[in-house]
Amino acid sequence: MTTQAQKGGRRAGSSIPAQREANTHKAAAIVARIVAEVVKGMT
Repeated sequence: MTTQAQKGGRRAGSSIPAQREANTHKAAAIVARIVAEVVKGMT
């Protein structure tokens, strides 16, 4: 079971910092290394 991250004041979706933190924790849990990050513009 996963928990919804904070929305960062936006109407929908998770804030970029919350997503980054979740991904960092997941990478550490599976002994992986994050080598790149892609951030798409808001539409």
